[in-house]
Amino acid sequence: MRTNSENRIVFFGTPEFAVPCLDILVRNKKNVVLTVTQPDQPAGRGKKLTAPPIKKYCEQHGLSYIQPKSIKNEKFHRTIQDLDPSLSIVVAYGRIFPNSLLEIVPLSINVHASILPRWRGASPIAQSIYHQDAETGVSIMKVVEQLDAGPVMMLKKIPIDESDDTEMLTQKLSVLGAEALLEAVNLIEAGKQHFVEQDESLVTIAPILEVEDARIDWSQSAGKIQHHIRAYAPSPGAYTSDGIDRIKIYKSCVVNEKTEEKPGTLRRQKKRLSVACGDGWLDLLEVQRPGKNRQNVVDFLNGYPQERTRWN
Repeated sequence: MRTNSENRIVFFGTPEFAVPCLDILVRNKKNVVLTVTQPDQPAGRGKKLTAPPIKKYCEQHGLSYIQPKSIKNEKFHRTIQDLDPSLSIVVAYGRIFPNSLLEIVPLSINVHASILPRWRGASPIAQSIYHQDAETGVSIMKVVEQLDAGPVMMLKKIPIDESDDTEMLTQKLSVLGAEALLEAVNLIEAGKQHFVEQDESLVTIAPILEVEDARIDWSQSAGKIQHHIRAYAPSPGAYTSDGIDRIKIYKSCVVNEKTEEKPGTLRRQKKRLSVACGDGWLDLLEVQRPGKNRQNVVDFLNGYPQERTRWN
């Protein structure tokens, strides 16, 4: 590994989660010779092509970047090879790296938002909330061709607060990941990196969040549903149906009160809406009807038909 003054880094990243990692490298004057990010993608109701957050950051700070459609072709490999990098850093780039690319760079590391080997895969933050983990964190690992299976260099942990949803926890872990990355890069530059193989017997998988899995089952406990809502917020958003509209729920609160009502039954009170669950009541705090913005429950009740008394 080259010394700090000679070190040449290629950074791979795409979403907002990756921005603090690139930023901390830039602010600490690490030699990022190229940033690689995904192509612009259609977004919003108008499906307008939208630049990924990493591209926006590069343009704002005058950094060199490219947006290849594939990282498996020879042309892209030659581009990387010609840069003669000593280190590549991967943060939520969105593609599995082929061995042919990994062989070009002496060392490639990844910032992953879980305590590996727990929650390998696409949705580690949401799964940690959904499965009611007490803590989560970030892992700095060596990139290998198999998804999230490389040996781990560093782990940083934080507790999961009861108020955390996926959006909030993602923001916390993006900052923690940046701090861990800088520490890891400094160790690598000093030749003090050490990697430990993952225990394969402890592996759990975090699959992509599917919209159909976001539907709420009101027969479950209020606590389980609360974690479900937090895990799917803000996207794709936990949802239910009143038989006419699909209603998304973004924030809720468990009520310490038993019920014998059929699961999904609504209870309206002044400035309050509760739903019967398998073991008690869940208060709703923030919801969304089709064609409307997210609303607090008071505004929602002002326009919601009285005759709709149960969700499923």
